[in-house]
Amino acid sequence: MRHGTFFSLGGLLAAVWRTRSPITPFVCASSVLTAGAIWDRLRTGGPIDFVLLGLAGYELVIGLTEDPESVALAPLVNGEHAGRDR
Repeated sequence: MRHGTFFSLGGLLAAVWRTRSPITPFVCASSVLTAGAIWDRLRTGGPIDFVLLGLAGYELVIGLTEDPESVALAPLVNGEHAGRDR
């Protein structure tokens, strides 16, 4: 995730979690948000939280449309990227 474009939990995960596929952190964030959205429905039969469900979809859209070269694959060290050189 390029700094200053879009905020995304998957983008935060991608900064600290190195994976083979650049979409993995976004899918993980989306699945956690989906589980949170339906948790009340499964536990007590309450309503589905459509705000969290929408955020889960947002994570997937950001992950699918993000350029793999711009996804941060290494943590930030002293304000600079410690990963690949461009």
